[in-house]
Amino acid sequence: MLNNNLEYPQKQIIDLHHERGGKSNLTAAANSILAESKKSLYWDIFYSESDLKSQPPSQFAAFVASECSSFPLILDIGCGSGRDTVFFANLGFATIAIDGSKSAVRQTIQRFSKYAIGSDIHEFHCINAADLPEADDLIYRISQTPKVIYSRFFLHAITDAEQASFFNFSYKCLSSDDVLALEYRTTEDSHRQKVTNPHYRRYIDTQELIDNIQEKKEFRIEYCLSGTGLAKYKNDDAHVTRLLLRRE
Repeated sequence: MLNNNLEYPQKQIIDLHHERGGKSNLTAAANSILAESKKSLYWDIFYSESDLKSQPPSQFAAFVASECSSFPLILDIGCGSGRDTVFFANLGFATIAIDGSKSAVRQTIQRFSKYAIGSDIHEFHCINAADLPEADDLIYRISQTPKVIYSRFFLHAITDAEQASFFNFSYKCLSSDDVLALEYRTTEDSHRQKVTNPHYRRYIDTQELIDNIQEKKEFRIEYCLSGTGLAKYKNDDAHVTRLLLRRE
């Protein structure tokens, strides 16, 4: 069953002129909106220009599939081209692919049509990171299903505020036995070689993130590994961290 949802949730309109802080707050808010627009435009163009040739899964997808083989459902947050989502589907997982870029979601649907041979239970949703906690229908429908929330190279591509929304969504979705699987670029990757065009990246201090997670006491860390050789792509051997978390 293919469930295609390419509609963005309705956004709340804020009158910036009446927000506390006056002109400086207006400028900061306007700059934030401009930065977000540029970020979204980059990914829409990137995925609209990508081809549909067959791609191997990421190293992280293979790792998660092995570690979490007993779970029937995987949510791929920041699914991008859908290569990992298709990989999971072909192993028999039910999948829900989510991305803030309509071009990415369209490509994931096309990739499924061409390459997916596994489970026929799949959903595709275009939802911005900031709007994830408001996806009440989705959260309710999957709340009782054992699941993995999988997110590769997504956390460093969103803002601090969007990261907070992502963790809020994950907390709402997961039970104590479910898994949140993360892989992201760290601060040690900021000066390493890249093969893609420059775009928004928020390199993450892993110790700072772990401290924040432990302080909030919403998730417990079950696995943590940092280094290179885990996410190599051509000449880009990113310094990344892998985290497996469970809800407290």
